[in-house]
Amino acid sequence: MQQTEDKTGENSAFKKLILLAFVVLFCFILLEILVRFFFPVSDAIWMGDGTIGHKHIINKSGIYVIPEHISYVKFNGEGFRDVDHNVSDKYKIAMLGDSFVDALEVNFNDTFYQKLQNKLDNLYPGKYEIFNFGLYYFSTAQEYLLYNKFVKKYNPDEIYLFVFVNDPYETCLEDPKNPTYYIDDEGNVQARKFYPNEYNSIQLFVSKYFKSAVFIRKVLQDAKSRVYQEKIKKLNYGLPAYAKSFLKEYDNQTIECWNLSRYFLRKLNEETTKSGTKIIAVIIPHPASLYKQDAEKLIKSSTLNESSFDFDKPSRMFKDIFNQERITYYDLEPDLKMENKRLYYNIDGHFNPVGHEVVSEVLFEKLINASL
Repeated sequence: MQQTEDKTGENSAFKKLILLAFVVLFCFILLEILVRFFFPVSDAIWMGDGTIGHKHIINKSGIYVIPEHISYVKFNGEGFRDVDHNVSDKYKIAMLGDSFVDALEVNFNDTFYQKLQNKLDNLYPGKYEIFNFGLYYFSTAQEYLLYNKFVKKYNPDEIYLFVFVNDPYETCLEDPKNPTYYIDDEGNVQARKFYPNEYNSIQLFVSKYFKSAVFIRKVLQDAKSRVYQEKIKKLNYGLPAYAKSFLKEYDNQTIECWNLSRYFLRKLNEETTKSGTKIIAVIIPHPASLYKQDAEKLIKSSTLNESSFDFDKPSRMFKDIFNQERITYYDLEPDLKMENKRLYYNIDGHFNPVGHEVVSEVLFEKLINASL
């Protein structure tokens, strides 16, 4: 009798376990369907790099999702959003920069560098070749490292280095997964240790075939990021760290970040000069420097009043550095201010397709005029 009751209990527990497994499986399938059709998320597209910190997964293709758009992305055999390049005798122009150059928010043919390539091909077939080495979350220091590891071997004739207001802080704020730097008490630039992300074959398989797993990871990462950003804002007058570059008075941290940016701009200029490559810096204005509503939004989010801000200061800082380091530069702000249409996504904050078209036209005109 006791054995019969034990077997009955075991069968009941087994049935409950099977039922639980089916419920979990059903929920997983349901979540997978919902994510794929109603809540799309960006594909996993990043891999760690022991020199530059991160880049895109080699030969990976997928989608990239922002609130305003879903774009299709594909990366070449080195992990950049570009085609593969072979040795050629064309006039080579390499694009270096952060997310504005990576340009994941638009389709490849809508990026300013691909539009520029098309314009050059139409006017001078077979003469010019554009290389794109832009990467999200990149600093001036990482661009210097990237030049030495990936760009120099192509021996480009020109490098367009795109700079943005957040570049100095990307260089100096500690990031355990990317190379960052600080200035020690003796005035020397020192590198912090970092440990780039490493993904095993199982993680890559799951991220490739299960959108629900990517969705869950994104939710957790976004929550963690919000907590971190709120912590940073409490320390910085309610502003994201980079936005302190808009203040009229800089604190010691901001000054150090700009000094580090200057240091790596100088080193990059020295390296390109040795290789016979001309470097041209391109200053990308922040939307707050172009649009009153964006400036007001940033001011309202802070604990400071309007008189504390100077939205043209980062541009002047960059120009001072470029003049002192004898680096040729273009400031996009005057040309972008002439446009009646909005050139940036409202929520995402990067160039929209119209912005990319305008930037390609500006660069095309400057490049052609310089070659005459």
